[in-house]
Amino acid sequence: MLGGCVARCQEIERLIAHSFILGVSDFQKRQYTSIKTLIDSWKKKTLGRLLALIEDSYEIEPSFKTCLSMFLSMRNTLIHGATTGRYDINTAWGQDELVTFLTFFELLSRTIRKAFIASFYASIEFRNKYLLQENQAIAPLTKGQQKDVALFIAFFKPKGGSQRQDDGTDKFAPTG
Repeated sequence: MLGGCVARCQEIERLIAHSFILGVSDFQKRQYTSIKTLIDSWKKKTLGRLLALIEDSYEIEPSFKTCLSMFLSMRNTLIHGATTGRYDINTAWGQDELVTFLTFFELLSRTIRKAFIASFYASIEFRNKYLLQENQAIAPLTKGQQKDVALFIAFFKPKGGSQRQDDGTDKFAPTG
């Protein structure tokens, strides 16, 4: 279960890095010369930094933003200490706590994964419609994938003219 949750984190981070549509802030557009350079750079960023950059470009639906914040916190616990302290796998109590934590994390990560699959599909759809010549679509989306793009639209509303400077911080602050 622990390995599956770590793999889910890696998959979500890969989906975010390849969802170039998430990097539409003015700062991101000026910083990168191509979609490939944006993706290559985003692959190297922490999850917290990626979420901050997304928040710079988009108004995130409030309940989903709360889920993202919780996911980030739980992901950090998972990666940096899920088998020690409260979750000590050498004790029966710790094992029970870890199983409960991993079960909740797995359920939460399903929604997060689904949203970033939708952002990946939205990126493909944008590429096919606006970046390629007519009738040149590479891997056109299926009808089911096109429906998933609606989830992206429900969770992410583009901001206009964001001016964030990349100060290297790794914060994703929920609204409070």
